[in-house]
Amino acid sequence: MIHVYGDDGADAKKERVIAVAVIAGTEELWQNVEDQWVVRCSGIPFHATDCESDQGDYQNIPREENKAMYRDLTGILAASMVGGIGIAIDLTAQKKIIPGALPLAYYRAFLECIERVANIAENLGEIAEVIFDISTENEYNAWPFVFMGAE
Repeated sequence: MIHVYGDDGADAKKERVIAVAVIAGTEELWQNVEDQWVVRCSGIPFHATDCESDQGDYQNIPREENKAMYRDLTGILAASMVGGIGIAIDLTAQKKIIPGALPLAYYRAFLECIERVANIAENLGEIAEVIFDISTENEYNAWPFVFMGAE
């Protein structure tokens, strides 16, 4: 089984860009990442936006320490064998090219990520379990669990 974790993002006003990304790996690969991750986070659940902006659990930690944690965690992922897929859509360009288009960019990015994950799972003869972060702050949200893969 391939375990896939996803999240989305956009600029502050959701006017310039929308992005959806996933990170995937086997149970063994994720366990290796998690072992290092937990030690580096010292028990604090990691939230990139909060760490980067010195908010939430990171508000009483000096900015340089937050930056170092973010850098170290990025390094843990980069050094691991887990893989990632990211789809970003330039909303400004889309509005110029297709004026009056329905606001479906988020869904397009989400579906393209899921389609690529499904293709990888099928090519490997595996099943992919996809879990997306669900944020109450966003207008658009993916459902929490999607299961797919080889038959």
